[in-house]
Amino acid sequence: MLDQKKLNDTVEEPGTNQVSSHAYLCLHGHFYQPPREDPFTGIIPIEPSATPYANFNEKITTECYRPNALAGNFDHLNYDLGPTLATWLEETHPDVYQRIIFADMKNRAAFGFGNAMAQAYNHTILPLAKARDKRTQILWGLSDFRHRYGRDATGMWLAETAVDMECLDLMAQNGITYTVLAPWQAFSPVDPSEPYLVSLPGGRSITVFFFNAPLSGGVSFDWNMTDNADLFATSYLPEHLVQSKRDVRKAQIILIATDGELYGHHKPWRDKFLTHLIQNGAPGYGFEVCTLERYMHMYPPTKEVSLRVPSAWSCGHGLAR
Repeated sequence: MLDQKKLNDTVEEPGTNQVSSHAYLCLHGHFYQPPREDPFTGIIPIEPSATPYANFNEKITTECYRPNALAGNFDHLNYDLGPTLATWLEETHPDVYQRIIFADMKNRAAFGFGNAMAQAYNHTILPLAKARDKRTQILWGLSDFRHRYGRDATGMWLAETAVDMECLDLMAQNGITYTVLAPWQAFSPVDPSEPYLVSLPGGRSITVFFFNAPLSGGVSFDWNMTDNADLFATSYLPEHLVQSKRDVRKAQIILIATDGELYGHHKPWRDKFLTHLIQNGAPGYGFEVCTLERYMHMYPPTKEVSLRVPSAWSCGHGLAR
């Protein structure tokens, strides 16, 4: 049962069930599969552990990609679709592939900004690569994105959010204006409810969004947190709003970043949770579902931040893992 006092403390006016007219929720899904094809035949071998499906790509498509595409969830997510996965989907499940790609087109038509981000071509931990390989991975990823979406990418997802300054500068040189990192990758404490600028050589800069760590981790690993989309919207989300910003009606964004396969594959039925959260839960309780580029243009970063480099979200020792 909801704690009514706690709920009333989070709403704009008692009884309205609205937290703020300036509270935004961004749900980022990182969708990726490695190439599973036999390099000699170009065919994915039978994978017994994926039974009753022929392989894990088929299993995950049935459990995640197809239901989320059919439900229209990609229309509202901020997402990246790895080139190796996109290639397989285009060849084997073109209907699912087209719905995912078309989601970006619909966002451009509605808001002027797409909701898809590029990804380095393979799932390379870029700071561990040589400069030439970093450039190749970034350029191939951008070329693949342009081929699929018919536009140049402006955002790029980094595998494991692994980053160094050379990666960011190569991205900025090639038209990337924003990316996503973990809050502990900042050199000093940051407020994850707003974007930051990172200065780069030659007068260049890039915008960094920091994901909300407790919510991103909870959605990923705590089964109870995603049991009920209404409870999530009325309890978990308001707890992570910055009270001082609400008092003066400053805009703020809660960014939840997870593997996209979480919604239906890693966690069965969570595609249904996602649909209800997007369509009813979040907007019903005062959160506007928003994509990163759209938010960045409405509320550009006003602060700069220095980063711990090299670093990744998944390794507290920089990249020692």
